[in-house]
Amino acid sequence: MKLTVQRFPKGHPFYSDAMDGQYQAIFGQMLDENNELICYTMERRDTLTPEGTYPFTYYKSPANQAVVPLLHNIPGFEYVEVHIANFPHEVKGCTAVGVSIDVTKPMLVSSGKAFTKLMSLLNMEAGTITYETFK
Repeated sequence: MKLTVQRFPKGHPFYSDAMDGQYQAIFGQMLDENNELICYTMERRDTLTPEGTYPFTYYKSPANQAVVPLLHNIPGFEYVEVHIANFPHEVKGCTAVGVSIDVTKPMLVSSGKAFTKLMSLLNMEAGTITYETFK
């Protein structure tokens, strides 16, 4: 499975300068191989995954107590997961998924629902995630 995370640039309606304490959220959208929207994403500006394509497998996350996609070969990062989280302080270098975005808080809405959808779609198949800026 080949997924893409497209981050929303400044000027996009889903771009936010709002802060969650000391953390700024970077929102994006996760697309499938046919460029269909799966869900929205959130990362933290201070621990943003570099643009590029990274393989993922699965593992039982001790922090999240769930089987999650785990990205590999990210320069300067280890244990980068895709997981449930609503607020920037909950991601710490990972990517969270949600059904919608509230740019004013900033937060993802219905993260658990989006994660369930994503995991069902992936069906435990390994693949890649490409991180890029929305064009």
